[in-house]
Amino acid sequence: MHPTRRGRVLVAGGGVTGLALGIALRHRGFGAVVLERSAGPDPAGGAAAVATEAQVDHQKAL
Repeated sequence: MHPTRRGRVLVAGGGVTGLALGIALRHRGFGAVVLERSAGPDPAGGAAAVATEAQVDHQKAL
């Protein structure tokens, strides 16, 4: 199916969740535009927090 046949969706935020949502929407046949106002990655952003939580959960499992 053509990506814009089901409509276009604007995703506000280019973090981990925004990018994942954009990809999922494209797989479902929507046109997705992801916008981010930051000029670049933030060293203290959510991805660092996700990695830290994943490491803690992994250590608990051992």
